[in-house]
Amino acid sequence: MASRKFVNIFLEILQVSFLNLFLFGFLIKGFTPIKYIGLYGSIFMLIIRFFFNKKIIFNYFYFIQKYKIHFIAILFIIISILLSIFSTFPNFLESLDEFRGSMLNIILFFIISLSLKKENLIYYIFTIIISLMANILIYTFSSFHYFNIPSRIPRDFSDKAELLFPFLMAILFLIKKNYLFYLGIFLSIFTLFLLLLTGARGGWISVGGEVVIISVIIFFRNIKFLKKRIVKKMLFIIIGFLVTFLFIIFYLIKYSPFIKHKFYQGLSSNGRDIIVKTRFPIFWKYGNFWVGIGGPGNYQYNAFLQKHNAPKRMGEWKGKKFLYYSDEPFLLQIFYKEGIIGVISFLFFIVLFIISVAKELLKKKNSLFQYIFYTALLSSFIGTYIIRGLVEAREFKYLFFYLIIFIALKEYNENSLSLSRNSSE
Repeated sequence: MASRKFVNIFLEILQVSFLNLFLFGFLIKGFTPIKYIGLYGSIFMLIIRFFFNKKIIFNYFYFIQKYKIHFIAILFIIISILLSIFSTFPNFLESLDEFRGSMLNIILFFIISLSLKKENLIYYIFTIIISLMANILIYTFSSFHYFNIPSRIPRDFSDKAELLFPFLMAILFLIKKNYLFYLGIFLSIFTLFLLLLTGARGGWISVGGEVVIISVIIFFRNIKFLKKRIVKKMLFIIIGFLVTFLFIIFYLIKYSPFIKHKFYQGLSSNGRDIIVKTRFPIFWKYGNFWVGIGGPGNYQYNAFLQKHNAPKRMGEWKGKKFLYYSDEPFLLQIFYKEGIIGVISFLFFIVLFIISVAKELLKKKNSLFQYIFYTALLSSFIGTYIIRGLVEAREFKYLFFYLIIFIALKEYNENSLSLSRNSSE
């Protein structure tokens, strides 16, 4: 009996390790092999665990019963996508393949995660922090040569920054060692520096909004709930960010023509107004109001615009075909591709998620660890899907990421990690 219990514990540790490996690969572009090693390894471990202990099925019952409204909300989104895809029958295989490539792996990760004991989910938080640091290192070494500052770095770093930066900022409030705190400050400032070099103005505004949200929530929620050292840290972080950020902006405007051009562009739409003006009438007239034109990918989007002879603007030629950029505001993009059912499903999830996290923030019984990371989670979610989603396209797949982190924080036992015990002393 004891040996069987040991095997179950060992297998779950392996499964947790594989799932964290998948999350690491998921959050870093170009780490696809690691992502799939983690995913398939976790599936294999789940099958073996089920063979030794069929009671893990009760873990699913627990989560489904407790978070049923959240699962229903995200299930509606999946259904709206699949309805849209199959509405293009018999030409749905390309769209189905796009769905499989972009979303199936994170859905499987989400489902497999629910087989774990609730206390094991919290380790995803540490994987998030490690992933951000890995992103910083990868983009630094690939872009900086012999200490020369590049004129720009790949734009997709802005997506990682807006997704992960709030979690790095959150960890600063929990670190007690001064040298680790200053290291975290340096990494935060360097992340903002790299973000500026992407030239992604939407990312600048999004991350700026996240910093403001975190600052406002922590300062005005209830200062007595937070230790004085936390408030002092917050003021130090904000002042440090502002001074350093202004210096970096001045430096880049002076020495980087690309960044200077981006600042001079201000709030110009960069062609997105052309995309909306030339394509919205076509989608409104010929598109499917209820289920859209065929799912979240770009295959049906391009096929639809080519079929209805949309103006060949804001795209690129690939051989004899013109491929249209799909970069509308996210809600408009959902309306085009998943129809009004997709829009309603998405808005339902957005409202539910924000209300759920806000309720947790208002609970005084939560530990400092939970409070700080709920703040990071909410700011990251708003920055990604609301602030930047107002003007740019986003992806559904991160909804599963946010939901599993919310569940991990809600199920967190403050006695399970030494970090929270130390930070709340």
